[in-house]
Amino acid sequence: MANLLQHMAESGFPYRERLVHVFVGGSELHGAKVMGTDDLDAYGAYVEPPELTVGLETMSHHVWSTAGNDRRNAPTDGDVTLYSLRKRAGLACKGNQLRCISCSRRRRCKIQSGV
Repeated sequence: MANLLQHMAESGFPYRERLVHVFVGGSELHGAKVMGTDDLDAYGAYVEPPELTVGLETMSHHVWSTAGNDRRNAPTDGDVTLYSLRKRAGLACKGNQLRCISCSRRRRCKIQSGV
């Protein structure tokens, strides 16, 4: 967890104190991580501050990578992807489970919509 929070701090995300859910994604989430070859993919959700909620400013997500845009990620790199709760709810409504739920390898998770 400390490594994830360190990546959040390095990413320059301005609302770290508003994070409500942080988890490891990518190959590690799905049980396919090969030690020494895969980067760290960190995902999370945050509660929007009032200025974002009322529309004075906008920021539905935050994306950052130690590799930047110049090269592919190496094993020592990390990616951070954070969504506002509002954005995550919208993704869930569209059926995008990868971005809206973190599941362990041993448990299956589903989103069911009521009709």
